[in-house]
Amino acid sequence: FPTLYYASFIRLLTAAIREQPNGAGNKAALERATRYGQALLDNRTPAAWAYAQVPLTHRARGNTAQFSDDFKVLQVSRIAMAGLALLDLHEATHDKKWLDATVDIAKALKQNQLPEGRWPWRVNPETGVSVDDYTSDQAQAILLLDDLIAKHGRNEFLEARDKAVAWMLENPCKTLRWEGQWDDAIVVPPYTNLEWYDTGLFAEYLLRHATA
Repeated sequence: FPTLYYASFIRLLTAAIREQPNGAGNKAALERATRYGQALLDNRTPAAWAYAQVPLTHRARGNTAQFSDDFKVLQVSRIAMAGLALLDLHEATHDKKWLDATVDIAKALKQNQLPEGRWPWRVNPETGVSVDDYTSDQAQAILLLDDLIAKHGRNEFLEARDKAVAWMLENPCKTLRWEGQWDDAIVVPPYTNLEWYDTGLFAEYLLRHATA
């Protein structure tokens, strides 16, 4: 699950650098984070696919990306997670390539957003067709689009962000169906294998924009 692990490592390493800007290990930490970031960029979907130029979320057999029927799957929340990590790399290095790659992810999210404002859990990245439909885990995409809007002036993502927020408020926030988050989980009946991750991330978004 490269987007889960590589993104997590990047965010950990760049957070350590932010917390201790004069840390003795910062150079090595940034070099390692950059290698993880480059691995995400080196393993992206083709530009002609529905989810174009986004990092692969599932890989198998060592370092060989598998595009067989078993592995032609993309977990949409995880490309957003990768985008958040690449934004951290851009902040740490000021290298525009990380921002450009993040914008590519955001464009894929905007292009493939469902009319009701959400994204499926897992899709065929070449066709965009849903493989596993329901997930409450829209929060990472919301946070990514929000960062691009607030920090980089990319207001073309405003509508997509707001539609996703509205879907969250009208669905899992009311139905309490918080499920469909873990990379290795299988499809289960509603209200089975509930989780907490996206509840916390969505609360973070709401706190960012709280007015009272």
